[in-house]
Amino acid sequence: MSHRNAIRGRRCDVPKPKDDVLKPEYDVLLLAFKHTDIGGLKGEREAVNKAFSLKGFTPKEFNMAMDKPWDGLQTELTEFLSKPGKNRIIYYHGHGGYTHGNGLEFCSHNLPSNVGTMQKDMRTLLDACRDMNFTRDDLVKMAEGEKYNCYKKPSTLLWQDISNLIMNAQCNVLTILDCCSAGGGGTSLDSGLDKTVENSTKGEGVTYTKELIAATSWKTKTYNKMSKALCKALSQWEDETISANRLQLDMTEILRLEAKEKEKKSHKMQEEFDKRHKKVEEDSEKLKKAMTELDEKEEKFKKKDAEMKGDIQGLEAATEKTNQSEQNFKRDKRKLEERERLNGERKGPVEERKKLEGEREKLNRKRERLDRKRENLIEERERLDGERERLDGEREWLNGEREKLAEERKGLIERREELNEKSTILLKRKADLKKEVDTYKQPTWHRFHLSVKGEVRQFQLVRK
Repeated sequence: MSHRNAIRGRRCDVPKPKDDVLKPEYDVLLLAFKHTDIGGLKGEREAVNKAFSLKGFTPKEFNMAMDKPWDGLQTELTEFLSKPGKNRIIYYHGHGGYTHGNGLEFCSHNLPSNVGTMQKDMRTLLDACRDMNFTRDDLVKMAEGEKYNCYKKPSTLLWQDISNLIMNAQCNVLTILDCCSAGGGGTSLDSGLDKTVENSTKGEGVTYTKELIAATSWKTKTYNKMSKALCKALSQWEDETISANRLQLDMTEILRLEAKEKEKKSHKMQEEFDKRHKKVEEDSEKLKKAMTELDEKEEKFKKKDAEMKGDIQGLEAATEKTNQSEQNFKRDKRKLEERERLNGERKGPVEERKKLEGEREKLNRKRERLDRKRENLIEERERLDGERERLDGEREWLNGEREKLAEERKGLIERREELNEKSTILLKRKADLKKEVDTYKQPTWHRFHLSVKGEVRQFQLVRK
């Protein structure tokens, strides 16, 4: 058994009428101000109209005037409530407020508070005034347009005046108030109005049921959910009859289920966000680790590069020293050859010749040492050249890795910025959703018996 059927199983609102019993007639009056700043109100009222029409009721929409609205509404309500015995449903959708002096008061709109919008609208009017071809009548017509209705003095109505007509009507009346502080409609009534109306035809006392379903308590806001819940409750109405109490409970149950769905949606959004955030954090940690490893490799490379530069400088110094020694050797060789030539020409003593030969042998040994040193220097240079090539290759690899990591870092930063942007939007949506969910958890609908003398009876809606 479903929850809804289980609730219904605990009570019996009213026994189903027999087929031969004449079903009561119902009229529905849908009230709203001619101008309002509540977005979507017109569409919601049309939806309520359609919902009642589909159940066989006869709805009528009435737009209250912006100037002296009570004059027209009094005439309309008096005629609407004039037929004795016919059941009436009155539905109001718009602004509402509560004061200790006046009680519940209906209002057409709030005056604009956005300075930017006001300046823009004022500039449009001033530009029109500067136009030489723009006449005074054109300006008045422009100022009276729909765009500038929000700057007009708000139209107001006292619930007390409306309730007086309702309480004195010789018919059952269900009033539905979809506005802020709607519960004030129950607290502001004069108990002296609750009375048994004398039935002039039968000459006997008859108690007419007057009930009120309010979108919220007094001095609290409503959140534009009542109309949708009402339409849904009416669309789900399958029994022959339904009481105002049952209607209120069904609307509350609809809100409870919607709140549950929105909570699920909120949790799902949070799980998706946490999953994305965790993935970015893991990627960020991997990138951080890779960058640390690259920095360590680069530090080792710099150390090796510095050592190689020192070796090359030592090699260059040794080469320079070897070149200087070779130049000294060539100079000594030239001197020796010159002395040998002069000695040959003079045919000097044998001792002088032997001395020159000893110097030549000494010079040849020096040559051998220089040749070996040069060979060693050539081998060392070849080794250093190979090391340089290896280090150049490693440098190129490191540069490639750094560019790759730089691209990854850039991509990760972009992803993080995108995630932060989405996170901001998500957190705002989550906050709005939580706020909306919290509004569902508030005691949303309030029901009042406006007539309590004699037998207390519930207002019953019977399908045609």
